[in-house]
Amino acid sequence: MAREADGTAIRQDEPGSPGRADSSPWLQRLRLAGGGAMVVAVALLIGYAAQFLRNAHDVIAYPFGIDYGEGIIWQQALLIPGPRMYGAITDAPFIVFHYPPVYHLAVRALASLGLDPLAAGRGLSVACTLAVAGLSAWLVKRCLDERVGRRALAAGCIIAGLLPLSLEPVSYWSVLMRVDMLALFLSFLGVALVVVSARRPGWLAVALPVFVLAVYTKQTSIAAPAAALAVSLVVNRRATIIAASGGAALGAVAFGWLEWLTGGGFGRHIISYNINLFTIHRLVGMVLRQWPYVVLLTAAISALVLLWRDGARAPAARSVSAAIRAQVPGAILTLWFLFAAAMVVMVGKEGSWVNYFIESMCVGAVLTGILAALGWHALFDDRGEQGITGRHRALLYLSLGLIVQLMVRPPFHFREPADLELTNIRHRLVGEIAAATQPVLSGDMVLLLRAGHEVPIEPLIFEVLAAMGTWNQTPFLQLLADRSFAFVVTTTYDMPEAPLFTPEMQAAIAQFYPRLEQRGPYTIHFPPNG
Repeated sequence: MAREADGTAIRQDEPGSPGRADSSPWLQRLRLAGGGAMVVAVALLIGYAAQFLRNAHDVIAYPFGIDYGEGIIWQQALLIPGPRMYGAITDAPFIVFHYPPVYHLAVRALASLGLDPLAAGRGLSVACTLAVAGLSAWLVKRCLDERVGRRALAAGCIIAGLLPLSLEPVSYWSVLMRVDMLALFLSFLGVALVVVSARRPGWLAVALPVFVLAVYTKQTSIAAPAAALAVSLVVNRRATIIAASGGAALGAVAFGWLEWLTGGGFGRHIISYNINLFTIHRLVGMVLRQWPYVVLLTAAISALVLLWRDGARAPAARSVSAAIRAQVPGAILTLWFLFAAAMVVMVGKEGSWVNYFIESMCVGAVLTGILAALGWHALFDDRGEQGITGRHRALLYLSLGLIVQLMVRPPFHFREPADLELTNIRHRLVGEIAAATQPVLSGDMVLLLRAGHEVPIEPLIFEVLAAMGTWNQTPFLQLLADRSFAFVVTTTYDMPEAPLFTPEMQAAIAQFYPRLEQRGPYTIHFPPNG
């Protein structure tokens, strides 16, 4: 029973009753506004998803480089497996292998089917991104199934599935020939398998190898397995210990085998050569650049608070084990978000970029979907006297506010595929590089590989290693002095604070390749009589 302002008792269990909680004019207006805002938000996200797919199609079909790092990943894929993988960096060609080999092997496998390697690498990233979107929606369903109404659950799943495609770091990185999206997909898949294993422990035997593959795709992919195994250890202690021991053994055997194959080079490349200069200034600057996503952070934290508050107030389960298992998805998401957010500190490394935000943002998108579902349920599906609360309304509007604020920074759209002038310049350069009888030095390494040449050096990483004293650049400077290259191609890099060449290299290029020709963003350096 409830009471009007004058104290008159009214019934709330009779449809159409004037005093019913869901029939007050202000509540009807609130539902109309909330439902309309949700429809608009979902429509915008669908539009962004279509834009993402269109952008992905254009980039996959584009034959030239979009991002600096694509060229070196392509070159590494050509060398893995092989005798030069994770080799010495004292002699030309100077190649650092930044990551373990799983992504490279996957690209080689796709290329063996007749696909262009660059298109194969980009297509793999896009496919993994779409799979992450699907798993995000699945995690929302698994976390809230039977806790909210079907409409609320559908709204949350849609938000969680589409939101990652609208995040600028994801939309930028997910169409490139880079390792990150495969590693993230394997992390999401491993977490999903651990969630399933709460009731079927046998799935842990599959989850652990998946996590090992994630780590051997990108060695920093440890947040997901750490979170999932910590929770699984509480739910299925014996099965988790057995599976984790097997996974650790598998990882150790793989490491030992790769160390043996490369004469100790594998560990040097993925660990020692990746310990770059770190500055607080860079960390703070990179974090501040992502200021529009403070709402994503707020929504994620709010979802976690609400999940655990509701869990604490839930009626007692039939058994302690059943109660614990019901909390598994939320517990994993909580730890995973915290661990992934902590990993963001690595963005302070020299040469790092926005890909270090992707994992925490995608987990945050799952939590935002949960928040949207709980808010929708409170506003539309819960007819109890206490079903509509100020907190639940605030949660719904916070989730909608997140979607609106993300519109301030829409998905990234690459312009290069539509730039016919730049494409023609690159076609001509590829022809000239292909015709050269000597190696060519280029900061745009895709041009070299497209022309059938090998990358003689990856400039950026060796600039960093030279600054740290890890690499002696004298042999490379001698190659420049001997005019061992037919010509040198330099270009404006999108990270001006991280120059591609050391000052000594720049001076040698200017001295021994003094004739200049400007072609769009490229400067061609020719020898005196070339």
